[in-house]
Amino acid sequence: MAILYRSYRKALIDELSSVSYLALTADAWSSPCRVHFVFITVHYYDKEFGYISKVISFRRFIGRSFVVRLRQFIRSKLKKLKISNKICSITTDNG
Repeated sequence: MAILYRSYRKALIDELSSVSYLALTADAWSSPCRVHFVFITVHYYDKEFGYISKVISFRRFIGRSFVVRLRQFIRSKLKKLKISNKICSITTDNG
């Protein structure tokens, strides 16, 4: 599983390196037991103007300070994917 993840991540980094502008959507929800979940998707158009969406993260957060940890997590994910300077829009639900 780890090998498959690393392979997908490398291919994703390579693909996103050729894209100038990216948009993100983030969907967050929580269980009654204070377990939070976040799903992050990147959206862009390819060179032929085809619309593409790719999942870049799904994560579970347990405990307090969810917003602070979420912000840190998103920044970290964008840095690891080398796309921090390409984000033109971030859309979230009311989570």
